[in-house]
Amino acid sequence: MTTATQGVALPTAVEEFVRRIGTADWEGMEDHLAADVLYDAAVPGWHYQYQGAARVMQEYREEWSGKYRWQIVERHVVGGDAAVVLLIEMRGTPIRAGEHLPVVCRLSNLFRLDDDQIAEHRYTCCGEWDPDTVRHIAEHAPSVGGRTA
Repeated sequence: MTTATQGVALPTAVEEFVRRIGTADWEGMEDHLAADVLYDAAVPGWHYQYQGAARVMQEYREEWSGKYRWQIVERHVVGGDAAVVLLIEMRGTPIRAGEHLPVVCRLSNLFRLDDDQIAEHRYTCCGEWDPDTVRHIAEHAPSVGGRTA
């Protein structure tokens, strides 16, 4: 995994979120969410919001772990104790063989923290790139050294 942190360590709540993306074990994550946490997602062709720890936990379990097992291959962090911007690239392996193709995603996450808990999680996703799209990007998109997708 490539990591650029701008000299900033992730707050515990955000580090727990990142760890659980890879493990798909969300047990106890609610301890790191404010009771009235706001979740705001912008994905290709759609924008939606949820509020409340129980509903956000449902989203994490179903949408962040429902179809793929994720591996974060690139991570950039800027911020501090009260707010963090986390940019990640992830590779997804389908949970059920034959149901989905492997994918790559690039996401921008903004976390606002209050009392060491996530009070707001806003993210934007570029979509799920299938192997043909990844190949096309690698062959044709301009790149400044070392981009993997």
